[in-house]
Amino acid sequence: RAFQSVRAGAPDAPIAPSRAESVVRGSVVGIITAVAVVLIWETLDQRVRTADDLRRILPGVAVLGTVPVWDARRLGSAVAAATPRSAAGAALTRAGASTWILLASQGLRRLRVVPRDARNDERVLGANLAWTMRRQTRVHLRDVDLRLARVAEAVGLPESPGVAEVAEGRVAFAPHRVSNGWSAVSGLDVLVAGAPRLEEAELLAGDRFLALVTDLATTGGVVLDGPSPARTSDALLAARAADGGLLAVTSGRDRVAALRATAERFAEAGCPVVGVVLLERRWSHRRDEGAADDPAAPPVLEVAS
Repeated sequence: RAFQSVRAGAPDAPIAPSRAESVVRGSVVGIITAVAVVLIWETLDQRVRTADDLRRILPGVAVLGTVPVWDARRLGSAVAAATPRSAAGAALTRAGASTWILLASQGLRRLRVVPRDARNDERVLGANLAWTMRRQTRVHLRDVDLRLARVAEAVGLPESPGVAEVAEGRVAFAPHRVSNGWSAVSGLDVLVAGAPRLEEAELLAGDRFLALVTDLATTGGVVLDGPSPARTSDALLAARAADGGLLAVTSGRDRVAALRATAERFAEAGCPVVGVVLLERRWSHRRDEGAADDPAAPPVLEVAS
């Protein structure tokens, strides 16, 4: 047999793997992985993000408006009064009008505003809604969060006397007529939280506190601001003085299970949740600095069936 030896040489081009094929395969695997991660994340993430989520979670509860979260340190807590033409101020004006329409249609006089997220207490949603509602009726604003009082600072009033002193019988009932940035406003009076000497739960469970709220309902609407459901006993005690509750929900922060549990507990306490306002975190703070497109636009009351 004859053999011929041939010197081996380096190939001119790689046989495998193909670079183009590797790129295609990697891209396909990456896309599939990304889609799977997103789907799993959306499935496991049980936070409220949109008004549609609220309609699905709380059927039959009115969505009173979507309000951009504003910088309270820069624009102030009472943004509806301080900067009514900002995006937040205009949205609060419409939400307040929708709130009054809801209360009037259901014959409710005492509204308990519930800040689902304690970190949003500084924005004092109840005070802002009361400011806008006073255009439709006389409004009595009461700060019933005796531990983390915010209303006095928001409206520029002395921190006492207030609800605590009246509920303890130390002073006679004498609400403030706001006279600063909210000045000379007809149809609105404010009673701040005050400086309690007794435990908050003891005050809120007393007959004087209940009378303080119920007696006012004959002369106008009553708005009770705070405390957060995180302090369950205090929140439910304050709820018993109201006809209905309004939840302040923060998008991307409040969870579905917690929201449903809050609604159930308030219903058991005789204060069913009748409305909800969504504080939208995805708005830019820069938009708050400018004027809203139409702050006087008519309110839209949306109720899930």
